[in-house]
Amino acid sequence: MKSISARFALQSMLVVCIGLCALAQEKEQQPVIDWRPGPFTAKLGESAEIAVPEGFLFTDKKGAQKLLELTQNIPSGREVGAIVPRTKEGEQTWFVTFQFHEVGFIRDDEKDQLNGDVILKSIKDGTEESNKVRAEKGWPAIHVAGWEHPPFYDQQTNNLTWAILGKDDNGEESVNHSIRVLGRQGTMNIDVVMGLGEYSKVVPQFDQLVSGLKYREGHRYTDYVSGDKLAEYGLTALIAVAPARWP
Repeated sequence: MKSISARFALQSMLVVCIGLCALAQEKEQQPVIDWRPGPFTAKLGESAEIAVPEGFLFTDKKGAQKLLELTQNIPSGREVGAIVPRTKEGEQTWFVTFQFHEVGFIRDDEKDQLNGDVILKSIKDGTEESNKVRAEKGWPAIHVAGWEHPPFYDQQTNNLTWAILGKDDNGEESVNHSIRVLGRQGTMNIDVVMGLGEYSKVVPQFDQLVSGLKYREGHRYTDYVSGDKLAEYGLTALIAVAPARWP
């Protein structure tokens, strides 16, 4: 659970990274991160792909890991890409990260038993414990204020969605909106981070973006066959141990 807070911090500082990248490009220096503009179809590891629309930028595994490092977060090694919208100078921005966790097939039999109070307490406890590590690194503390959107499982798409409201020691609020797309061999973990005031505006754009993600044939949740590796946990633990990210 110590990684929960570390991920919260990641998203908190992404805007800084994007600013650095833009500055490097404006000065005609080597970009900090290699961003590729849409429209095109980007590969997300070996099992999935996503349609990157016009007006968005994509970076691969290497770029996503660099992004984490620039935002004072330790890459997990599971990163497969990141997407940001093109923005004009002065506009607030947001970003999306993608990680594939090859944990095996996660059964969805807990879909009607998701206890929001229990899950939230687990996330809060893990975050506060992780703040001790953050303090040692000189990083600011992040605190979980509550649900912005309680966990919801869509059986039609096999997507698990939730959003957490976070607050730093200065009272600055932000939202971590997460989707876990279940597949045959594991989950595609998708997180978008934004300021609280941007939430209602960004989520529809984010949902449209995620609709362009698909598993390749043989990797879809419905491609499961008896004998496939099974995950050691279900939907509840998938949320409770999920590290969040913050802008």
